[in-house]
Order: sequence, then C-alpha cells, then structure tokens
Amino acid sequence: MSRSTRGANLIKDLYIEDWDEIDRFIATAWGPEHPLRDKGLFLWQHSGSVATPQSGIATAAIADDQIVGLRGLQHLSFQIYPENNGLQVVKGCTAPFMHVLKRYRGVLGLKLYRHNLAVYPVNLFLGANKRTSLRLHQGTGYQIYDDLPRFGLRVSENTPKKIVAAADQMIDPEFLADVWTRFSAGYKPFSILRTEAFFRWRYANAPFWKYRMLRSPQEDAVVVYRIEPITHRGKNEGSALRILEFFCDPHNCTEPRLNEFLDRVISFAAAKNCQYIDHFQTMRPLQQSLLNAGFTRISHESATFPVLFNPLNYEKPPINYGWKLSSELQSQMKEQHFAHYVVKSDSDQDRPTPRS
Repeated sequence: MSRSTRGANLIKDLYIEDWDEIDRFIATAWGPEHPLRDKGLFLWQHSGSVATPQSGIATAAIADDQIVGLRGLQHLSFQIYPENNGLQVVKGCTAPFMHVLKRYRGVLGLKLYRHNLAVYPVNLFLGANKRTSLRLHQGTGYQIYDDLPRFGLRVSENTPKKIVAAADQMIDPEFLADVWTRFSAGYKPFSILRTEAFFRWRYANAPFWKYRMLRSPQEDAVVVYRIEPITHRGKNEGSALRILEFFCDPHNCTEPRLNEFLDRVISFAAAKNCQYIDHFQTMRPLQQSLLNAGFTRISHESATFPVLFNPLNYEKPPINYGWKLSSELQSQMKEQHFAHYVVKSDSDQDRPTPRS
C-alpha cells in the first residue's frame, strides 16, 4: 500500500500493477483455492472491450492500510437511441462482483458500491443476489427486471442432422460487428455496443471456453455458441449447446429465412450429439423467432429442463438484470422508445472458471 493511503479510509481504482494486492484480498475473502486468483482469468474478465492500459480493473475500499472491499469493473461502451435522435454511444460498466470484509460493511461498503454509479452514465447488472446486492440496486435507482428470459429446446434423436458446409467456424469479429451494425440499424436496441473489438475480447480471446459461430448461408444471421458438458455427480452425461449471441439483419433476413437458419442450428446441435440448446434473450422479435423454431420459454418452475448443465441443476432461480442510467440519459429517453438486447454473456454469468 502506498504511503499516501496509509491510515486512510477511501475508495481507490486499482490497475494491473496492483494485482498482488488484489490477489491477497481474494485469498483472504474467498480462500486460497478461489478461481479468480488465476491472473489471466481475472484480467480477461475485468479488462472490458474499451479499456486502455490506464483503465482500472477493479475498485477497492481501503482501511487500516489494506484492501477491505473489492468490486470488479469492466469498461464497456453502450449504445442508446434517445427519443427522436440517432445512435448515441456512452461509456458504461458492469461490476461482476463485490465483496467487503464483514467488519467494514456499512458506510465504507456503500461508498464502494456508489463509486461506479457516479463515474459511468450506464451501469448494468445481471444475476444480483436477492438478499444483498439487489437491495442496493433497488435503493439507488436501477430499473430492475425480475428475470432474463431463457429459451430452451430439447434435441430429439430424430432431429435431422443436415449440417451446411462451412456454416460452423471460428469467431470472426469483423463479420459479427458487420451483422450487429445492420441489426442495430433496424431494431435500434439499447445494449452494450458490440464492435469488432468487443467480439474479439469477449469471444475470440476468451482464455478457457472455446467459442465458435454459425452463420446463415446468406450471411445475414449468426449465432455465437459454445458446447458445454452435462455433468452429474462428477460423471459426464452428454453435452448442451449454449447460444451466447443471436442476431440478424432485419432488412434482408426474412422470417422464413430466419426460421430456416434456426433449423440449421438445431440440426447442427443434433449432429454434435447435444441434448439441449438454450439462449437468454430479451429482444421480442428474436424471442418470437426462437418460439417459431420450436424453442419454449423456460421458467424457474421447470422440472424437465436443467437450469445449470455443469453440474446438472434444476433449482437455481432465474437471472435478474437491470440498468442504472444517469439523470441526463433518463431525461433523454423513454422506456417505450427503445428495446433491450441483453444476453447471458453481458456480465459475469457466462464467464467460466479454469475448472469449468
């Protein structure tokens, strides 16, 4: 700890050079075996897509000459469409986690929580703990949604396995950004800005999971996916195809064409011997396309479709999500004039550990 912070109670941004201090806190707070002690994983998770070498990777509460609280930080750009205006890009962040040592919770913990809200015009959360962090969000002006809609399909043994040549390929950030731009021009979603740099950071450079993409023959629709093992009591019982992104060019990708593409995705999963496909998605037109293709809305009451595949779990509650907008942005926008594009990978919910 630097001399300037000794004896002080303060909130401080941390950088790559502070890794040793971050590592010591994680070991103290969560134990020496916690996966976030993997430096490569932590830096990837917390770099974000618009970070620079001067950007912080976490925010810390300092007391008694040491870190006593830590909040993760991902630097992201967001795209919004204020009423009667075109695309506006604003800076924002997500905070994948927050933990304050018990004896320091209270005013110092609240200061740590509020720090990002004061700095970033947009703050996003997914999967807030209903007993702890969700209460903070409710008290600080977040627009909160009870769950992130999930759509699932059980792959039948009779599903046709009609794979189209070259449909499956490595992540192509340039192509993904091009389709996203066309998607945004049509639907004008309120979302994380998905640039070429975003897709490279989030999927192409992911250090543990291997992400790939399927694109339609006409190159106007695409999904980003990964295949996850299904494990039960330590035993592998098959696999599931998890769709992280799904979007299209609404001007060129007609409904029949989009339905055909999703049929190809299902057939691809069948050829890979996947038992399930799932996708978390908030855009209503895309939700309808999934339903047309045979997906169903998976609720927390479901006893037949797993909530988690690795390890197998049917009982975890739905993922909530919410936005905190600056007062300036709130005055520019009205709820009915924009649509959300939120998927599971927008925060820490699809950020694997080295053991996953």
